[in-house]
Amino acid sequence: MEYVYAVPTVLLPAPSSQLQPVTPELYTLLSTRGVFLPREEAEQDETHRQVIPYVITEHDGQMLVMHRTKAGGDQRLHLKSTLGVGGHINPIDGAEDPIQAGLQRELEEEIEANITHLELLGMILMDDTPVSRVHVGLLYRAQSENAPLVRETEKLHGEMRSRQQIRDLFDALESWSQLAFEAM
Repeated sequence: MEYVYAVPTVLLPAPSSQLQPVTPELYTLLSTRGVFLPREEAEQDETHRQVIPYVITEHDGQMLVMHRTKAGGDQRLHLKSTLGVGGHINPIDGAEDPIQAGLQRELEEEIEANITHLELLGMILMDDTPVSRVHVGLLYRAQSENAPLVRETEKLHGEMRSRQQIRDLFDALESWSQLAFEAM
């Protein structure tokens, strides 16, 4: 059984359709006040939000766009496109800072990239879909020396795209990617 890191919803600010700032106090809350819940339970429990590091990867003026296949873990996201590399924080990430440990593990699992710069841009806290109502995202921008390659090719297909090309497929992006794209 998979366990995922989640924080009590009552501790978080109100949901918004905009990227929200992450103060040092909010980051501390997100990284220290969570508990590990069975994923199956957490996916239905709106009293907690699963913390997801969500990384937009850029190289040479383009962004990595990934298209989800039906082999991914959450069927609610099948066949959607995403700009974000990331995923759940698990007990194996139980370091002093589980967010950073989970972020590094997810990057290593999902893509092959030489990250030269990583910047926290803000928090994604939406309530527009059943998926959003049980997750909170920390949006990061990563600069890579190389064009990232997707490792989990059974779950994702990736390609580098310009901002205009992403704008052309905007409606096919999941809501978090739409918010992130507009915020960048």
